Amino acid sequence: MTNLCKIILASLAVTFVLIGAEVVFGAREYREDAAYDRELIPEKTGSEEEVKSGNMESTSIHEEAEAEEKIEPGNIKTVISPDGMSCMLALDEDGYVWKWEEGKTKADAVVIAELEGIVQIVDTGSGSVYALTEKGDVYAWGINRGLLIDPEADEYNIVFPNPIKLSNLSNIVKMEVSNGRAFAVDQNSRLFVWGLGRYKYVTPDYVPSLMDGYEEQTANVEEIYVGTGDFHYFKRKNDEIFSILLSEHLADDLSYFIVPNFEGEPAVSDWLSDIREGKSERIFDVRVEGGPQCVYLYEMGKKEDIDLISADGFTMYMYQADGTLWYWNNDMITYHDKKRAGASVERRDLDYSGFFEEADLGEILDMGSDSRAVPKIISISPGIDGALFLLENGEVFTSEYVTTEIKDVEYFDRGYNNPLKTATRHAYDLPLKGVSFRKLDFENIINISSNKNNKFFLVDEDGNIFSYQIENQTEERSSLYAY
Repeated sequence: MTNLCKIILASLAVTFVLIGAEVVFGAREYREDAAYDRELIPEKTGSEEEVKSGNMESTSIHEEAEAEEKIEPGNIKTVISPDGMSCMLALDEDGYVWKWEEGKTKADAVVIAELEGIVQIVDTGSGSVYALTEKGDVYAWGINRGLLIDPEADEYNIVFPNPIKLSNLSNIVKMEVSNGRAFAVDQNSRLFVWGLGRYKYVTPDYVPSLMDGYEEQTANVEEIYVGTGDFHYFKRKNDEIFSILLSEHLADDLSYFIVPNFEGEPAVSDWLSDIREGKSERIFDVRVEGGPQCVYLYEMGKKEDIDLISADGFTMYMYQADGTLWYWNNDMITYHDKKRAGASVERRDLDYSGFFEEADLGEILDMGSDSRAVPKIISISPGIDGALFLLENGEVFTSEYVTTEIKDVEYFDRGYNNPLKTATRHAYDLPLKGVSFRKLDFENIINISSNKNNKFFLVDEDGNIFSYQIENQTEERSSLYAY
C-alpha cells in the first residue's frame, strides 16, 4: 500500500479532544528530593495513568481508523509524549507523524494526515508540538500557551487540535522550542525568536521575527543549542558562541543565570550594573521596551572544535571534538535546592563566576584510563535536573545532581527592600549539590528526546520505545516503562 493510501485511510476519522488548563512557562524551581528511577520493567500493554503536569488535566486523544487494513509506522526515528495530550507521537523515517493513546502500543497508531515530509518533531514542554518539514516549513498544534502558535487568537490557552502552518516562517533549516521559548534559523543563517516574554502586549511583531536592533549579532548562525532552563546557546559560522538568557522575574536582580566565558575572566555579580551603566561589551539587554521579563544576549567568545552544547536548568554541557565532555561548575549547582541561598551576606548578591570541569568519561563508562575506547557522544537531551547523553555505540548515560554536603547557610535576601530590618536569612540543613554522571542500563539506542522537564524517551534500533523519568522521592516511584 502506498504512503498516500495510508494517509487517506487513516485520516477518515481522526478526532482530537483536549481540555487544557494553565501550564507555567519560564524557569522552574527544583523539586526537593528528586531522584532518577532505575528500574526497567517489561513492555506494558494495559492502560497507564493519565499524564498530569502542574495544574493541567487532559482527556485522552480519541482516535479511530476506519481502514480495512491495519496501518503501522515505519522505522521510528523520534518519540515524544507532550504533557496534557495523553498520547504518544512518533516520527518515522518516511517523514510521517503517528499518534496513539498512552497505554496502547504503536500497533494502534494512526497517521496525522496534515503532515508529511517531516524531519523533526519537538515537544515544547508547554502542551504543544512543533514539526519541521524538509521544505523548511513549520507546523504547530496543541495549547496556545504563551501565544506560541497563534498570537492573534482570542483565548490565551485556546487549543489547536490540528497542525497549522506558521505562515511567517519559511526556508527553516534548524528549529528548537523549549518551555515557552522558540528559536529557528533559516537558509540564510538568520536567527528568528518568539515567545521569549520580550513583549508586554500582543503586537504584530510578537510572531517569529528577527531581533530588532540586533540583526548583526543574530546573523550567520550555524547551530542552535536550546536548553530547558533560562539559558540557550548559539554558534556562529566563525565559531563565536553567544547565549540568550531569559528570566520570568520582573526584576533584573532576581534573575538566576550562568555566564560561562571562553575569553578572559568570567562575568561576576556586578554584570547587571555594568549593563545599566553601559559598561558591558559582552552582555546586552535585548528585551523590547516595556517587556515584562529579563532577556539578555551574552557574548561568550570564540571556541573552536565544539561538537555539542546543551543546558539543563542549572548548568551548561560542552562536548568537544577531542572527545572530552565539560560542564560549567558554578553556584547554581551548589545551591541547586535553594538558588537564592547563593547570595552571600558580604557580597549582597550572587556570584556568577565559575569554571569548566571535565567529566571522566572513562570512569563513567567503566573503561578505565583508555580514553581511546570511549565512544563518541552523538546527542545530548536535557531535562530540568539533568540530561541524557547518547553514545555512538547505542549506550546512554545521565547527569544528575547529588548531595555533597549538608550545612546551615546564611544568605542575603536579594528581594528584601525594607531598610529598617535585616535582609539576612538562614537555610538550615541545606543540601549542597554537585554533578554526578552514571551509565544507564540501555543498549542499541538510536534516539533520545525530552519533554523539557524530567521525562525522556528512547528508541532502540528495533523500534522499541522506552521512557526514563526523574521522580520525587516523597512520591510513589514509577518505573521505567517500555511501550
